[in-house]
Amino acid sequence: MIEYFRVPEADAIRVMPDDLRRTVVKIFEMIGFKNDDAQTATDVLVSADIRGVDTHGVSNMLRHYIASVRSGFLNPKPNWRIVKERASAVNIECDAGLGLVLCPKAMEIAMERAGDTGVCMVTMSNGRHAGMVAYYPMMALPNDMIGYAITAGGKVMVPTYGAEPRLAPN
Repeated sequence: MIEYFRVPEADAIRVMPDDLRRTVVKIFEMIGFKNDDAQTATDVLVSADIRGVDTHGVSNMLRHYIASVRSGFLNPKPNWRIVKERASAVNIECDAGLGLVLCPKAMEIAMERAGDTGVCMVTMSNGRHAGMVAYYPMMALPNDMIGYAITAGGKVMVPTYGAEPRLAPN
């Protein structure tokens, strides 16, 4: 783990996952998320903590989501919609919704369609932070399927000899 994200043992407070889930769900609801969406986002965050992915867990990311809702950058009740679809391909417009909520929905769509066609790809636009991306392909495992998830993350890297960011980190 990157040392920056490590909490010194003397400062660490251990919280049982179920207690943490209840608290985080309430926080998400307090900033405008519907209960089912709050539950989903919480599960992604707590799963990151349980797996040791502290960079994308509750202590590191929740504060950013709160600030993003308050600033208007993140929409807690997005009107997401499928804008284009084929039997094995779907494109979703996310209306500035949180990836922690919308990526599981996209994975459910992909698994349902892959059950019919053998494979499905879902792309998403205008969404916000996806969190621990490993969560989404792991959803396919109980269904005896293989999942794959990637994210671009926006233009944050300057190309070689470039003057301004034009590339995503992936």
